[in-house]
Parts: sequence; structure tokens; C-alpha cells
Amino acid sequence: MKSKFTINPIVVLLFLIVFSSQKSFAQCFQIESILVAACRPGGPETEGFNEMVRFRVGATAVNTSNLSVNWVTNNLWQGLVQNATTTAKVATLNADIDAAGGCGNLLQPTNGVLPANAPVILVTSHTMDTNSNSFGALAEDTYIIFQNNSSTGSGHFTNYGTTNIMKTFTMSFGAGCNDTVTYNRSLLINQNGVNADAPGATVNFTAAGVASYVNYGCSAPIQPFTVNAGPATMNACAGTTINLAGTAQGQQSVAWTAASGTFANTSSLATTYTIPANAAGQVITLTLTATNTCGANVVDTIALTVGNSVTPTFNLPTTLCNGAVAPVLPGTSTNAITGTWSPATVSNTANGTYIFTPTAGQCASTFTLNVTIGTTTTPTFSLPTAICSGATAPALPTTSNNGITGTWSPATINNIANGSYTFTPAAGQCSTPFTLNVVISNSITPTFTIANTFCSGTTAPILPTTSNNGITGTWSPSVVNNTANGAYVFTPAAGQCGTTFTLNVAVTTTVAPTFTIANNFCNGTVAPILPTTSNNGITGTWSPATVSNTANGNYVFTPNAGQCSAPFTLSVTVNPIVTPTFAIATTLCSGTTAPALPTTSDNGITGTWSPATINNTTNGAYVFTPNAGQCSAPFTLNVAITNSIAPTFTINDTFCNGATAPILPTTSNNGINGTWSPATVSNTANGTYVFTPTAGQCGETFTLTVTVTPNETPDFATTLTICNGQTPPALATTSPNGVVGTWSPSSIDNTTAASYVFTPNAGQCANPLTLQVTLSAFEIDFDQRCVGTDFVVTALPLNNSFDPNTVNYLWKDSQGVTVGTNEETLNITDLMSVASITFPATYTVTITNTAGCSTTDNVVIFGAFCRIPKGISPNADEKNDSFDLTGLGVDEIKIYNRYGTEVFHQRNYTNQWRGQTDKGDELPTATYFYVIKKNTGENITGWVYVNR
Repeated sequence: MKSKFTINPIVVLLFLIVFSSQKSFAQCFQIESILVAACRPGGPETEGFNEMVRFRVGATAVNTSNLSVNWVTNNLWQGLVQNATTTAKVATLNADIDAAGGCGNLLQPTNGVLPANAPVILVTSHTMDTNSNSFGALAEDTYIIFQNNSSTGSGHFTNYGTTNIMKTFTMSFGAGCNDTVTYNRSLLINQNGVNADAPGATVNFTAAGVASYVNYGCSAPIQPFTVNAGPATMNACAGTTINLAGTAQGQQSVAWTAASGTFANTSSLATTYTIPANAAGQVITLTLTATNTCGANVVDTIALTVGNSVTPTFNLPTTLCNGAVAPVLPGTSTNAITGTWSPATVSNTANGTYIFTPTAGQCASTFTLNVTIGTTTTPTFSLPTAICSGATAPALPTTSNNGITGTWSPATINNIANGSYTFTPAAGQCSTPFTLNVVISNSITPTFTIANTFCSGTTAPILPTTSNNGITGTWSPSVVNNTANGAYVFTPAAGQCGTTFTLNVAVTTTVAPTFTIANNFCNGTVAPILPTTSNNGITGTWSPATVSNTANGNYVFTPNAGQCSAPFTLSVTVNPIVTPTFAIATTLCSGTTAPALPTTSDNGITGTWSPATINNTTNGAYVFTPNAGQCSAPFTLNVAITNSIAPTFTINDTFCNGATAPILPTTSNNGINGTWSPATVSNTANGTYVFTPTAGQCGETFTLTVTVTPNETPDFATTLTICNGQTPPALATTSPNGVVGTWSPSSIDNTTAASYVFTPNAGQCANPLTLQVTLSAFEIDFDQRCVGTDFVVTALPLNNSFDPNTVNYLWKDSQGVTVGTNEETLNITDLMSVASITFPATYTVTITNTAGCSTTDNVVIFGAFCRIPKGISPNADEKNDSFDLTGLGVDEIKIYNRYGTEVFHQRNYTNQWRGQTDKGDELPTATYFYVIKKNTGENITGWVYVNR
């Protein structure tokens, strides 16, 4: 909490004394800062209420009673004031400082004493706007004093301008204790550092009086608490280290932080930061936090964008022939990265590694060039040296088997004449030429002994890979197909000068035997005989030779040899006898809809019924006969008919709207289960509810008709206003519309507002009703104040208990005599002008509203004097001889001379002071200062001039 200080009224009076300027004594105090261009909420005309000067007391305390100031402008020094207004201002400012995180207090001096080494703020008016110029997070206890200025709104300092630029300001505490500073108004700046007329322009001074110019916006001239990490954004490479140079003011400590990376010194404004090697593509926030002595923090950040590292590229050979000219290593890569090589020169006789290191600041990685020195190589080829005359000559490849590229001369091989072909390697391959000699030979036709006709599906001949005349080769296709005609081409292996040979094979189609034999029959019936000759004339034998009539089986017919025919398999299925199944109720309620008899059983058997339909009134037997060919037996359905039952219920079917509705039972009185639709009875509307029995009980549906009787609201009044204490009306137990009931409470209390509930008697289908009773009672609050020079008392509604515009006022004095008018105000000054009043005086007011309700209250007036004399002339001429405060309600007065010495003291004062001391000695002509304590608790200070 902020400290509280007691105000000495003597010091308050001494602030009004003006002292003359004397010779400066720099060690006494020092002017440190001036808020020249104060922020002004009311425009330039209010700037003079909000300017400030900061100075620091020297090694010895000073007293504000000796202070005088020569302002830069023509404004006069009006002395200091310290009273309830300044105390309230200081309390507001200290609350703002607390809210901003400050731990320093603004203090008002005790007995006018500013302690040694104390920082002090002088404000140009005690009416300053506390919201205009912030003290921020003040970290040091600082004294604050106020000029007694309530009318001079023009500035005390000269703001920015380019003419008459040098301005001088002087303060003095007398006895050679003064200081003077000078500033150049053309050097005043705005918050962007530009010379301009802008609120917040401040001048700071060194001990030698050297001026510097700053602008922190709408701030008091105290040490600011700020931090600046540096530029808002930066760019750097992953894995590199950057320099940081933050600035701060008013801090006790600083700390750098980031989510990743490392700082060389986290507690130093100037430090370095190493970026993580894997941070490419990230934006890292670097935070600088300043902490003041109060423990409050301010922060600023830098958004650091981390770039990817680029790999330099070069167009350089990686192989050289031994002794060839080596390439020069360039200082700039093809993607514009500059740097240096190590070694700087390529050797043309030995393999080597050459490292390119980029110049710093390019976000580039190193590049390694590995150079291999090659020996002379002879190219090798997989090419034939002999070709059959007319055969396709191989293409001459431009790259050898061992990777040497080059050209041939001639470029193609002649397939009818011998020749030599020379391969010349392309430049730069460290290779020698190569010569291919090709010999051309005559062709031979291969011969074979192979069967070229057979039955489809029989074993096909094998194709030999060597002809009768010794030529080896391959067949395409390589295997003879035993099911289709085909041509098979023999291609001699290379180097034999053999021609191709084609074998044409004819395959006779295999005939499938056909039979007309039943392959599906019922268990136990006569099985078919298996014939030894098929329908299409193929002879053969069966295995097994006889068909079984009790089990499934496969029977294979094998044709006799020499018929180009395939075997035949007969699959026989013997079906078991199946009993049809049906999902049909065997018990029916008499008269209900009988189920239809399906012509297909649940297990898929079709057939007919006899009888064809079920009789729903008589028991019966119904026979299902399967259709032929289904291996199924007949089925008999026996149906029993049961009589229907009507369910019975005991349910209330008539009740009042909103009453508890009956629950619908799911079991009837005679034991039938079922469901209702709707399932719940409405207690607000008539309805029909149908009970449907659960299937299988032969129960009938039941319908319940419900009648809901609407509730009637008794037509009593619901609101009633009575005067406090007035005899209330009786509460009737029968409403005008005939509803009978009781009230709770049963009678109206005429002293308290309350709610009264009417509850209808049972059986009437009527709603309860609430009567809200309010009391017309009001309370009076009195306001006493001076309005100009008139002392006025106002009767005000307390807690808005009456409307001042709709009531009548009757004022009376203590004798019961009517005074004033039918208004809320009573002018005591007017009453004093027609008759003498002895204070304290008591007045009563009676207030009556439109309902005839009234109340009376008293107000005590301790004094009604609204003007304090500025001077007296105690010369016994009965004119202005005494300091007359009659009617002001003075509980105590103290009067001081210009040196702060008390000369007169009086309790219950009216007009006893005529310029004398407490001892009765006559005081000389001079200005004297008073402190008045009224019987209302208010303190008033000021001056009075005694003229003899």
C-alpha cells in the first residue's frame, strides 16, 4: 500500500509566500528534466495545468516555503498548495502506479520539508488531469508538489518553434540555493525523433546543465521503464551466430530468452545468439525482458527468420587424363556464391580433393570436388568377327563395354563382304583406337525327321535342338501344342550360317462323347443303365459300371483307343426325401384374420393345401401336398380357435387442468397385457387413449376418453398500494367470479410491503393468485452547499423513494413558522436577509405525494456563510473592523503570520479576531494566513490582509 502522510496546515499557508530569486548554488538542488509540451485533455488552453519539472535535492534538505520560480513564459509564480485536492490527486496517481507494476510512491512533503537527495516533481497546477501524463511503473519514492494554480491554463514553457529559440528557466529556495537551465525549443522532438511541436516533448539536463531532448509520449518527466530488443525482424542462416544489442531504461536486470538456440550471455543487453543448425525455415522469437526494482517486467521481441543453407554448384570435370590441362578453380559458383578453394590449384598427375569454402554471410555450405586422374584405356566390344552372308549385321555401338564413347569408320558393317572397322574414342577419355575385322560366310539349310500329324490331346513330339545335319538352334514355339494346329520355326544358333526351318503340325480335333442319362433322382427310385456307345457313336467302358440309387457318385466313360475322343464323367445326385416346414400360427383368436396358407414352404418346397384357406371360427386340419419332382413328403397343419376377451380398467377419466394425470396401466384388471397410444395422459387437454393388447392373448382393444376441466383464475386485483400505517382493506375469501379459498397471510400488514397468496379450496379447478402489496413510504436525504454566494438546503429522495417532480414540500423553522416555497430547496441566505438566524438552526420539511402519503424530517444548519473576507481594517469605525465569519459554522480557527508562526487561535468562532494576537497585542499591517475547521469537518485555508 502507499504510505499516508499528515498535512501540516502551517506549511500549506507558507506555500503562498513568494520569495525573490537569489544567486545559484548548484549543490543545493539540480533541475533534471522538464515536461515542456504536456498532454492536455482540454486542448492548448489547459496545458498550463499539466506541465511538470523534475529536480533532485542536494545533500541538505530544503523547505518548500522558500521556493520561488521564474517560468519561461510570462506566467507568474502562484506559490504551492497542499490540501485535500492534492491528496486525492496523489492517491489517484499512486493507484495508477500500482496498476502499472510500480513499487515507488508519490509523497507530499511533511511540514514542507524535502529530504536530502530526494527526487521531486513540481506540477504547474493542483488541478492537473491525472489521466494525461502517466507516471508508469514508478520504481523510486518521489516527492510531488503543486503550484496553487486554478486559472492559468496557458503553458509555463515555450513549445517547439524556430524563432526566439533559447529559453531559460530558474528555481530558487532562497539563501543562494537556486538553479537555472536553458533549452533550445527548435530541438524539441516528437516520438519519432523528428523536430516538431508534439505532446510529450521533454528536456533532460546533466549536472552541468547540458540539455538533451526526448519524447516518451504522454509521460511524466521521470525515469521511463522501457526495453528495446532491436529491430522487429531479422534474417540469418541456420547454425550461424548473430550479434544482439538491446537497450533499456529504468531496469534492474535484463534477460534474453528463446525457444531454442543459445545466448552467450542472457543477462547482458549486448550479446550473441547461436541459431540451431536444424532451424532452417523457422521463425524464432527472441525475447528481451527488463525487470525493475519493483519486480515489474516489460518485454520486446525480435522475429528471427532462419534461412536454408545453399550448396554452391560448379561446372568442373571430376576426371582428367594423366598430364592433361587441369581446369582453373573459379572464385564464384554457378549459383553466385563466392568463396575460396583449398588447395587452390588442381593437379593433373594425381587424384585430389578440393574444398570450396563460401565467404561468410551467404547461408551457403562447403563444396567438395573429387578429381580422379585416369590412365590410358583400350576400348572393348562384344561384336562378332564372322557373319553369315546376307544375315543382319550388328550395329556398331558408340560406347564400349568399358564405357568409352567414340565413332566408327565405316559407321556400319557390310553383310556380304569382309571388312575392317575402326573405333576412334571421343576426346578426353584417356583411351586408344580399336579395329574390328569381320569375315562373311555362306548359309546351310537344317533338316529334321519329326511327325507332323496326331490327335488332339495325345503326346506331342519333342522338338530337337540339333538338326539331322548337325545345325544347333532354338524353336519358336519351343513345345508342340497337342490341341491345335501350329507352325514351329527353328532358328540356328549364331555363327553357323544356317537358315531358318519351319515345321507345320496338323492336330486332329478330339470328339467328346455325348449321352442322354438322368443324373438327378430321389433316393430309392430306379437308377438309369449306363450305355457303352455314346449318342455320337463313340464306344467305350464305364467305371463304375452300374449307377447307385442311394448315394451320389461320379461315373467315368473311357473311349476305346484310336477314336480321337476324350473321356466323359457323369455326376449323379441322389436327393434325400425332405419334410416341408412352415412358420404358421397353430392357435388363432376367434374372428381374427387367419393367416394365408403359403404355396412354398420355409425350406423352398412348393405344393398345394387342402383345404386351401384357414377357417377363423372352427378348429381344423390342413394338408400340404408337395408338387411332383421335389423329393418331399406331405405336411399336416392343425389349427385351434380361441374366443376373444375385452380388457377392463379402473382409471379416472375427468380431472382439473394441471392436476396429476392418472398413469395408464399396461395390464388390465382382468390380466390382459398391452400398450397405450398415446402412452401418457395429458393433464392440460382432453384426449382419447387406445389400449392395444399384446399379440397372442385374444384380447380386444379398449378406448379411454379423458376430459380435462380448465382452471379458472380468481379475479381479485393483483397489486395494491397503501400508505405506510394506513388501515388496510380486509382480504375477501370469495372472488368476484365465485372462487372460494383462503389467504396466506390472512390479513394485510400496513407497515411492510409483502406478497399475499390466495389458494382456492379443493374441487374447484381454480388457480392460486398472488396479491403484491407495496407501501408508499419515502426517506429524505439533505444536501447543504453554497450555490454562488447563497447557502441552499435541498431535500433529496433517498434510494429513489419518491419522485421530486410529483410531490409537495412544506418547510418550517424551529418555531413551526412556514418558510420558503413549495420546492425541494430552501435558500438559507434569503431567510437571513429578512431575519436573524441563530446557528445551529433546525428546519423541518413535510413531503406529500399524490396518494396523500406524507413524511416529515429535520435538517440542522450549522452555518450558512458562503463568503470569507479578503481583508479587514480594525480602526474602530465599525466598518470591516473584524474578520466576520458569522453563519459559516466555524468550529476552530488558527491564524499565522508570513513566517508560519501561530498568532491567534479561537474555538466556536464567529467574529472575535480584529487583528490581535492571543495575548491581545495589536498585529501590524500584513498578510496573514488562516486554517478554518468547520463544524461539518471541512477544512478551509486562505489569506486575509490586515490594513491599519
